[in-house]
Amino acid sequence: MNLRIILTALLTCALISSATEPSMTIPVLQIATADGTPVDQKETYIDATAWIDVSASGKYEPLGSEAEPVSLGIRGRGNASWTNNVKKPYKLKFQKKSEPLGLSCSKHFALLHYPGGNAAWFREPLGFELGRQIGLAWTPSQRAVEVVLNGEYLGLYYLTESIKVEPLRVNVTKQSDLSNVDVERGWLVEIDNYADEYQTVFTMPDGFKLRLTHKSPEVLSEAQQTYVDENFGSMIDAVYDVESDAWKDYIDLESCARYYIVQEIMHNYDAFNGSYFLHKEDGTQWTFGPLWDLGYSLNKVKSTPILDDLPATNLPKLMPQLLRFAEFKEVVREEWRKFYAQGTAWLDAAAAEMGAEVHEAGKRDAERWETASDNLSSGARSSANLMKRNIEWLDGYFASDEFTAAVSEVRSGVS
Repeated sequence: MNLRIILTALLTCALISSATEPSMTIPVLQIATADGTPVDQKETYIDATAWIDVSASGKYEPLGSEAEPVSLGIRGRGNASWTNNVKKPYKLKFQKKSEPLGLSCSKHFALLHYPGGNAAWFREPLGFELGRQIGLAWTPSQRAVEVVLNGEYLGLYYLTESIKVEPLRVNVTKQSDLSNVDVERGWLVEIDNYADEYQTVFTMPDGFKLRLTHKSPEVLSEAQQTYVDENFGSMIDAVYDVESDAWKDYIDLESCARYYIVQEIMHNYDAFNGSYFLHKEDGTQWTFGPLWDLGYSLNKVKSTPILDDLPATNLPKLMPQLLRFAEFKEVVREEWRKFYAQGTAWLDAAAAEMGAEVHEAGKRDAERWETASDNLSSGARSSANLMKRNIEWLDGYFASDEFTAAVSEVRSGVS
């Protein structure tokens, strides 16, 4: 076959896939950038307008209309999810605070998708639902949408609440950047895998580097930087100190235990090492959460705790240390007992609803991107069944002598 024929065939396939139309079984988010500018970078928001067609569902209010769209900015987002996929994730920033599809009122939202097969679409949606069921302070909500950008169908996405310090999201006092006033007030930070301009790097007692990205405030004054250095640094020292109970002064034990349980159920390979948020208010302990970035979850039938299934180069920092303390393990067991008593009917119901909702849109997405992710109803059941198997395995593990023993001391290198 000569080159001309090959190129013609490739062009024909591209035209066919890009001509895919929305299924119209879920809301359709229509976005048009100024002058049709492509969204091919993450640094700068591009001016755009948008509206949401909700004719497929009677449970949502429309946002704007084709004749009167709303104004927003759009840019790329993510790290590996941006660079490793042809289908891109995006950040949205509405000009005015909005409540698209009943999500919390804000300017800030994300468009996320989940490559990796039918089941992969539900790791994060079901994981977020798990966070709500177990009682984390706030977990982002999502709505399934089909996206059309500049007239081109981009397929199935989840319109998702971004992690922001706001009353209906991370509800702590919002400090101003570069402030010298009340620097002990609200904080939102992320333990990050990636270098960032607005970041403090701590060298842990075992030699690992911990990258702490400041999310709010973002740009620190000298006074704010001093507070982070002293408060977070003291927490690290306390967690590594086997002879002291000072660690309890810095960490909200219930939120930490719930967060840990979620990561175990999801068997998340990013657990405690990146996309790992904490927040606090003046005079309070660090609260674990919100949940985010569960894309590397539910890849196997669980047979070990997540901390024993991670490569040494990716070993988490704080959690193995906390699991040396018998008092923390007892809190984990108590939170587990309360969660396990709820049963898993909520999980079956959530998976059935999610899978049915996006089944047809998933077929169109698979057609558009020429993937095999075309049976999302089956994928939702598969993810839920794996979560249930993990829950049963953990019920035995948390009652075992293995969990009681301080096995993490060997893994962490602490004697």
